[in-house]
Amino acid sequence: MSEGDTASLVYSLMLLVLVGSALISRALPIGQTIKMALAWIGIFALIFLLVSFRPEMKLIWQRITGELGLASEPEITGEPMTLRKSEDGHFWVSAEVNGRPMRFMVDSGATFTAISAEAAQAAGVAPSGLGLKTVIDT
Repeated sequence: MSEGDTASLVYSLMLLVLVGSALISRALPIGQTIKMALAWIGIFALIFLLVSFRPEMKLIWQRITGELGLASEPEITGEPMTLRKSEDGHFWVSAEVNGRPMRFMVDSGATFTAISAEAAQAAGVAPSGLGLKTVIDT
């Protein structure tokens, strides 16, 4: 058992003693005390599940808001298109930003959608006015 495990065990025991002593000091009947203890165990279990399954909960929330018409989905216009992988192994598409033609690499697993500062200036987009704080370095 490592030092961190020992500290965690001691902390957990102290928390258990604190909660147990609070329940016992109320001098409630044992049945009611057990019900309260089980209720708290249920609450902590629910919180643990919600934290453990955050990504799944996000999907559920998106589904619920979508069904209720509260979601702000991006609007897709135009016809679907098929992109073929280029010789370098990437997917490229030509598009326009503010009327300026640009070439974009499509990354379906990307966390952010971004263009370079030079491309933004060429398209007339002021990057400083967007208030973005994420630095992207590839």
